[in-house]
Amino acid sequence: MDNTQRGLDNPFDRLPLEIFDLILHMALEASNSGTRLGRRLCLVSRAWCRAVRSMPDLWKVIINDRYPPKKLEDALRLSGNLPLHIKSVEDGNWGGWRGRDVDLVLGHAHRWHSLELKEYACRDVPYTTPFLAAAAPNLRRLSIVGESYVSYTLGDVSNLRHLDLRRVSMDWGATRLSGLVSLALVSISDPPDISRVVEILEASPQIETVDFRRWDRWTREPVLPTSALPSLTFPQLSSLRLSEIPLGYVLAIVKHIRAP
Repeated sequence: MDNTQRGLDNPFDRLPLEIFDLILHMALEASNSGTRLGRRLCLVSRAWCRAVRSMPDLWKVIINDRYPPKKLEDALRLSGNLPLHIKSVEDGNWGGWRGRDVDLVLGHAHRWHSLELKEYACRDVPYTTPFLAAAAPNLRRLSIVGESYVSYTLGDVSNLRHLDLRRVSMDWGATRLSGLVSLALVSISDPPDISRVVEILEASPQIETVDFRRWDRWTREPVLPTSALPSLTFPQLSSLRLSEIPLGYVLAIVKHIRAP
């Protein structure tokens, strides 16, 4: 029996289109495998593959899973103009992206909606650097988990709303942040000074969650500015977590924040 006849006898091909569409969307919601899901569903039958390749939602999550040649380029094309979710996943001692893959993903930086990166101490040159230096004006969510001592600088992230940094260092003087909805700084080695913290919070009046925890034990107590820090009111603030950080930060933040 040839492949054409085998496809005609495939019971999956006889499903009503509405049921088929529902199955795909339920699978997508339950899966964290990015475009792997679309690639696997393409193996069911030719009819499924045609349908899957016409659904941009199945191709908008890009994960560093060692794409076969041209598969990443194919996935980016099939995602249409949808916002992209770029994710790094652990893969043994290999946590980065291949050079060609980086170039392809950077070419779509204007479409990034979320960026989830994991850095590894075993790498001499952090692969995250070109991602963070890219102009991503539509980026809304940035998460970095690191194990290196590189000080990062962000590019154009004017629409960033959620920032989660863990075990990383940031060049706070060169990083402009405003309009945040959530801010998490966990296990960082070089936190911003208290004036910079207040500046970021003051520029984010709609912030909902603040999470400062487990900063490096050598972090110095903050030097309070000679001028009075402003009192800040956050009507949407629902969670403020301050744990294992210098006492001076806790006192200054609690003293100057007002919430319902």
